[in-house]
Amino acid sequence: MAIGSQQQQIVVTAVLATTGQHLATVPCKVGDTVAALRQAIEIKTLEDMLLKLCCDSSAEPISEDSHGFRETLRLLYEGRVLRGAETLLAVGIEHGTTVLVLRSPAPWLITASADGTARLWSCTTGECIRELAGHSADVGNAASSPDGELVVTGSRDGTARLWSAVSGRSLWTLSGHGAAIFDAAFSPRGHQVVTASQDGTARLWSTASGLCCATLSGHRGALFSACFSPDGALVATASFDATARLWNTASGLCTWTLLGHFDVVYATAFSPDGTRLATASRDTTARLWCITSGECLSTLAGHKDSLYSVAFAPCSGLLVTASFDGTAKLWDTDSRCLLRTLEGHNAAVYCAAFSPDGDVILTASRDSTAGSGAPRQVIAFTSLPATGLSSTRPASLQMASSWQRRAATAVPDSGAVLRASA
Repeated sequence: MAIGSQQQQIVVTAVLATTGQHLATVPCKVGDTVAALRQAIEIKTLEDMLLKLCCDSSAEPISEDSHGFRETLRLLYEGRVLRGAETLLAVGIEHGTTVLVLRSPAPWLITASADGTARLWSCTTGECIRELAGHSADVGNAASSPDGELVVTGSRDGTARLWSAVSGRSLWTLSGHGAAIFDAAFSPRGHQVVTASQDGTARLWSTASGLCCATLSGHRGALFSACFSPDGALVATASFDATARLWNTASGLCTWTLLGHFDVVYATAFSPDGTRLATASRDTTARLWCITSGECLSTLAGHKDSLYSVAFAPCSGLLVTASFDGTAKLWDTDSRCLLRTLEGHNAAVYCAAFSPDGDVILTASRDSTAGSGAPRQVIAFTSLPATGLSSTRPASLQMASSWQRRAATAVPDSGAVLRASA
């Protein structure tokens, strides 16, 4: 690429992903990095806020947010969160392009528990920021909205709830399912939530009103998970009937039933570009599917026990699977080859996920043994709000409260375990 072309001046507009509110229009060069564009947007936004303060004495003063952390911005374009080191030219941003902005507080994570609550924890201090109490039974999973403003929880009491992450207040109770809710996830823009239930249906809900927008019916068994495609146009569901289904979120109609697994399908994940779907099954395999045709592209075999979790890397064709055989495996979905097996746990691995930059893999396991009849505890691992979008559903782990919990981090390039924490 010629130096002159990289110096080409362009103008980019930034709007809030959740509301469409205009934030800034900034000049830049096609050779600039995403980090430079983000900084320009932050400066312009701050200038506008200062101008408003000077002109309006009743305006709210600029301060740290209610979490006690300053906001961070993530830029979203064509369905994915942009990495700071990428150039505008490389990601396809041209003159007149509009990028979406995800605003979120500093990183925090969510835990969901059998005591009927969920909690928000600071990743900086380790302190509990909020307790979300209101369910009458186990909370099996929790997830944050892309902008970090909302939290959704799903419970065995048959309801999901939407909460303000800032105040901890329950905003809406999503009632309508006839049995336990096993999964709940936000759409990429955060305007909808999908819930997956033991009653065999999934439902779409408006986060603005708390009303049910559509009921996705057709499976012949309980639903274990559901997730949105990167553009929000599709929902994938995984079922105990050994199938996954793709649904059109606008019409609520099933576009494809994905047949091929021989046992329960536990999890689904869309590729970052939204063209493929990965499924994880109790039949010990993962499968890759074409979104447009519903065709099975390949079967990823190699695990010796059930697969419980599957996740794509944020910006590549890498895929990680987690299995009851005590390992996670890293796959190249383009060549459909196994790259390496991540070993170290001595019990079932329930969850595997990539870090936002795709450089680290987190695995979660129930290591050690459980006493008979021990009470259960449910923990949900979710993506941090600051990452913007998650490429996989939040994974729920069920384990006895006396069992030891271990999380190991590994480097995809080497497979080396960096640390393990009990």
